Amino acid sequence: MKEYKWIWAVRILAGAGLGLFFSVAMVPYIMSTRSSSPLTCLLCAALGAAAGAATLPFADDGKSLLLRSGAHFAATAVLFALLLLQFEVEPVELLAWECILALFYAVVWLGRWIGWYVEVMQLRTMLGLAPGPSPLKWRETLPYLAFALMIQAGLLGMERALELSPAADLNLYQADGESLSRFQPLPQDRAAAVAAARSSEFIRSAVPEAVAEEYFKNLYS
Repeated sequence: MKEYKWIWAVRILAGAGLGLFFSVAMVPYIMSTRSSSPLTCLLCAALGAAAGAATLPFADDGKSLLLRSGAHFAATAVLFALLLLQFEVEPVELLAWECILALFYAVVWLGRWIGWYVEVMQLRTMLGLAPGPSPLKWRETLPYLAFALMIQAGLLGMERALELSPAADLNLYQADGESLSRFQPLPQDRAAAVAAARSSEFIRSAVPEAVAEEYFKNLYS
Protein backbone atom coordinates (compact mmCIF):
# COMPACT_ATOMS: atom_id res chain seq x y z
CA MET A 1 0.00 0.00 0.00
CA LYS A 2 3.02 2.31 0.15
CA GLU A 3 2.68 3.27 -3.50
CA TYR A 4 -0.79 4.66 -2.76
CA LYS A 5 0.33 7.10 -0.04
CA TRP A 6 1.13 10.04 -2.29
CA ILE A 7 -1.98 9.35 -4.39
CA TRP A 8 -4.01 9.30 -1.18
CA ALA A 9 -2.54 12.64 -0.14
CA VAL A 10 -3.48 14.21 -3.47
CA ARG A 11 -7.01 12.84 -3.42
CA ILE A 12 -7.57 13.77 0.22
CA LEU A 13 -6.46 17.33 -0.48
CA ALA A 14 -8.60 17.46 -3.61
CA GLY A 15 -11.62 16.17 -1.70
CA ALA A 16 -11.04 18.68 1.10
CA GLY A 17 -10.81 21.46 -1.48
CA LEU A 18 -14.08 20.44 -3.12
CA GLY A 19 -15.74 20.22 0.30
CA LEU A 20 -14.51 23.68 1.17
CA PHE A 21 -15.75 25.02 -2.16
CA PHE A 22 -19.16 23.46 -1.49
CA SER A 23 -19.33 25.08 1.94
CA VAL A 24 -18.54 28.50 0.49
CA ALA A 25 -20.63 28.28 -2.68
CA MET A 26 -23.66 26.18 -1.72
CA VAL A 27 -24.16 26.14 2.04
CA PRO A 28 -25.14 29.84 2.27
CA TYR A 29 -27.98 29.19 -0.18
CA ILE A 30 -29.10 26.12 1.75
CA MET A 31 -28.99 27.85 5.14
CA SER A 32 -30.21 31.21 3.79
CA THR A 33 -27.22 33.06 5.22
CA ARG A 34 -24.62 35.35 3.73
CA SER A 35 -21.70 33.09 4.59
CA SER A 36 -20.87 29.75 6.17
CA SER A 37 -19.57 29.44 9.69
CA PRO A 38 -15.96 28.29 10.17
CA LEU A 39 -17.22 25.04 11.72
CA THR A 40 -19.42 24.31 8.70
CA CYS A 41 -16.50 24.95 6.35
CA LEU A 42 -14.29 22.67 8.43
CA LEU A 43 -16.87 19.86 8.44
CA CYS A 44 -17.44 20.12 4.68
CA ALA A 45 -13.70 20.00 4.09
CA ALA A 46 -13.36 16.98 6.39
CA LEU A 47 -16.19 15.15 4.62
CA GLY A 48 -14.60 15.93 1.27
CA ALA A 49 -11.28 14.59 2.53
CA ALA A 50 -13.01 11.40 3.74
CA ALA A 51 -14.63 10.95 0.33
CA GLY A 52 -11.26 11.47 -1.36
CA ALA A 53 -9.63 8.86 0.88
CA ALA A 54 -12.34 6.34 -0.04
CA THR A 55 -11.46 6.43 -3.73
CA LEU A 56 -8.52 4.05 -3.17
CA PRO A 57 -8.33 0.64 -1.44
CA PHE A 58 -7.85 0.81 2.32
CA ALA A 59 -5.78 -2.41 2.59
CA ASP A 60 -4.49 -5.45 0.72
CA ASP A 61 -5.93 -8.19 2.97
CA GLY A 62 -9.54 -8.85 3.85
CA LYS A 63 -9.38 -8.38 7.63
CA SER A 64 -7.57 -5.06 7.47
CA LEU A 65 -9.90 -3.93 4.69
CA LEU A 66 -13.00 -4.62 6.80
CA LEU A 67 -11.56 -2.93 9.89
CA ARG A 68 -10.42 0.17 8.04
CA SER A 69 -13.65 0.38 6.06
CA GLY A 70 -15.62 0.22 9.31
CA ALA A 71 -13.44 2.93 10.87
CA HIS A 72 -13.82 5.10 7.76
CA PHE A 73 -17.60 4.72 7.79
CA ALA A 74 -17.80 5.55 11.50
CA ALA A 75 -15.73 8.71 11.01
CA THR A 76 -17.78 9.68 7.95
CA ALA A 77 -21.05 9.12 9.82
CA VAL A 78 -19.90 11.31 12.72
CA LEU A 79 -18.79 14.12 10.41
CA PHE A 80 -22.01 13.88 8.42
CA ALA A 81 -24.11 14.02 11.61
CA LEU A 82 -22.20 17.07 12.88
CA LEU A 83 -22.72 18.80 9.53
CA LEU A 84 -26.44 18.04 9.54
CA LEU A 85 -26.70 19.50 13.02
CA GLN A 86 -25.44 22.76 11.55
CA PHE A 87 -28.58 22.76 9.40
CA GLU A 88 -30.71 22.32 12.55
CA VAL A 89 -32.36 19.10 11.36
CA GLU A 90 -34.69 17.15 13.62
CA PRO A 91 -33.44 13.94 15.29
CA VAL A 92 -35.72 11.80 13.11
CA GLU A 93 -34.42 13.46 9.96
CA LEU A 94 -30.86 13.03 11.21
CA LEU A 95 -31.42 9.31 11.71
CA ALA A 96 -32.99 9.01 8.25
CA TRP A 97 -30.02 10.74 6.60
CA GLU A 98 -27.60 8.50 8.49
CA CYS A 99 -29.50 5.44 7.23
CA ILE A 100 -29.26 6.76 3.67
CA LEU A 101 -25.52 7.26 4.16
CA ALA A 102 -25.15 3.68 5.45
CA LEU A 103 -27.11 2.33 2.48
CA PHE A 104 -25.04 4.34 0.03
CA TYR A 105 -21.83 3.18 1.66
CA ALA A 106 -22.96 -0.47 1.51
CA VAL A 107 -23.89 -0.19 -2.18
CA VAL A 108 -20.51 1.35 -3.06
CA TRP A 109 -18.65 -1.28 -1.04
CA LEU A 110 -20.60 -4.10 -2.67
CA GLY A 111 -20.01 -2.66 -6.13
CA ARG A 112 -16.28 -2.52 -5.48
CA TRP A 113 -16.23 -6.10 -4.24
CA ILE A 114 -18.10 -7.36 -7.31
CA GLY A 115 -15.72 -5.46 -9.60
CA TRP A 116 -12.71 -6.92 -7.81
CA TYR A 117 -14.15 -10.44 -8.00
CA VAL A 118 -14.85 -10.15 -11.73
CA GLU A 119 -11.29 -8.94 -12.36
CA VAL A 120 -9.86 -11.90 -10.42
CA MET A 121 -12.00 -14.35 -12.41
CA GLN A 122 -10.87 -12.78 -15.70
CA LEU A 123 -7.20 -12.96 -14.70
CA ARG A 124 -7.52 -16.60 -13.66
CA THR A 125 -9.24 -17.43 -16.95
CA MET A 126 -6.51 -15.67 -18.96
CA LEU A 127 -3.88 -17.70 -17.08
CA GLY A 128 -5.70 -20.95 -17.83
CA LEU A 129 -6.75 -21.48 -14.22
CA ALA A 130 -10.15 -22.37 -12.83
CA PRO A 131 -12.31 -19.27 -12.23
CA GLY A 132 -12.28 -20.00 -8.49
CA PRO A 133 -15.16 -20.39 -6.07
CA SER A 134 -18.34 -18.52 -6.82
CA PRO A 135 -19.48 -15.67 -4.54
CA LEU A 136 -20.67 -17.17 -1.24
CA LYS A 137 -19.95 -20.58 -2.90
CA TRP A 138 -23.23 -20.27 -4.80
CA ARG A 139 -22.44 -22.76 -7.53
CA GLU A 140 -20.73 -25.20 -5.19
CA THR A 141 -23.88 -25.65 -3.11
CA LEU A 142 -26.15 -26.31 -6.09
CA PRO A 143 -25.35 -30.06 -6.38
CA TYR A 144 -26.87 -30.54 -2.95
CA LEU A 145 -30.16 -29.08 -4.12
CA ALA A 146 -31.15 -32.47 -5.58
CA PHE A 147 -30.61 -34.18 -2.21
CA ALA A 148 -32.60 -31.45 -0.47
CA LEU A 149 -35.46 -32.01 -2.93
CA MET A 150 -35.45 -35.76 -2.24
CA ILE A 151 -35.68 -35.10 1.50
CA GLN A 152 -38.46 -32.58 0.88
CA ALA A 153 -40.35 -35.10 -1.27
CA GLY A 154 -40.09 -37.75 1.46
CA LEU A 155 -41.33 -35.35 4.12
CA LEU A 156 -44.17 -34.25 1.87
CA GLY A 157 -45.21 -37.86 1.33
CA MET A 158 -45.28 -38.54 5.07
CA GLU A 159 -47.14 -35.30 5.77
CA ARG A 160 -49.87 -36.12 3.24
CA ALA A 161 -49.85 -39.86 4.01
CA LEU A 162 -49.32 -40.69 0.35
CA GLU A 163 -49.27 -44.34 -0.68
CA LEU A 164 -46.11 -45.80 -2.15
CA SER A 165 -46.09 -47.12 -5.68
CA PRO A 166 -46.22 -50.91 -6.06
CA ALA A 167 -42.86 -52.57 -5.53
CA ALA A 168 -40.91 -53.52 -8.67
CA ASP A 169 -40.08 -57.14 -7.82
CA LEU A 170 -38.38 -57.88 -11.14
CA ASN A 171 -35.15 -57.17 -12.95
CA LEU A 172 -35.90 -54.06 -14.98
CA TYR A 173 -32.85 -54.61 -17.18
CA GLN A 174 -34.17 -57.99 -18.34
CA ALA A 175 -37.91 -57.33 -18.25
CA ASP A 176 -39.98 -57.39 -21.41
CA GLY A 177 -41.83 -54.44 -22.84
CA GLU A 178 -45.20 -55.41 -21.35
CA SER A 179 -43.74 -55.50 -17.84
CA LEU A 180 -41.94 -52.19 -18.30
CA SER A 181 -45.12 -50.51 -19.54
CA ARG A 182 -46.49 -50.61 -15.99
CA PHE A 183 -43.82 -48.16 -14.85
CA GLN A 184 -43.21 -44.53 -15.71
CA PRO A 185 -39.74 -44.31 -17.31
CA LEU A 186 -37.11 -41.84 -16.17
CA PRO A 187 -35.73 -39.24 -18.62
CA GLN A 188 -33.22 -40.82 -20.99
CA ASP A 189 -30.87 -37.81 -21.30
CA ARG A 190 -29.99 -34.53 -19.61
CA ALA A 191 -32.20 -32.38 -21.82
CA ALA A 192 -35.24 -34.52 -21.07
CA ALA A 193 -34.42 -34.45 -17.34
CA VAL A 194 -34.17 -30.65 -17.34
CA ALA A 195 -37.45 -30.36 -19.26
CA ALA A 196 -39.19 -32.62 -16.75
CA ALA A 197 -37.77 -30.65 -13.83
CA ARG A 198 -38.83 -27.33 -15.32
CA SER A 199 -42.43 -28.58 -15.68
CA SER A 200 -42.54 -30.12 -12.19
CA GLU A 201 -45.08 -28.46 -9.89
CA PHE A 202 -43.26 -29.93 -6.88
CA ILE A 203 -39.97 -28.24 -7.81
CA ARG A 204 -41.72 -24.94 -8.51
CA SER A 205 -43.34 -25.06 -5.06
CA ALA A 206 -40.17 -26.09 -3.20
CA VAL A 207 -37.45 -24.05 -4.95
CA PRO A 208 -37.45 -20.30 -5.69
CA GLU A 209 -37.58 -19.62 -9.41
CA ALA A 210 -34.24 -17.76 -9.47
CA VAL A 211 -32.45 -20.64 -7.72
CA ALA A 212 -34.02 -23.23 -10.03
CA GLU A 213 -33.03 -21.30 -13.15
CA GLU A 214 -29.44 -20.99 -11.93
CA TYR A 215 -29.39 -24.71 -11.24
CA PHE A 216 -30.72 -25.58 -14.72
CA LYS A 217 -28.26 -23.17 -16.33
CA ASN A 218 -25.31 -24.84 -14.59
CA LEU A 219 -26.41 -28.24 -15.89
CA TYR A 220 -25.47 -27.07 -19.39
CA SER A 221 -22.13 -25.44 -18.40
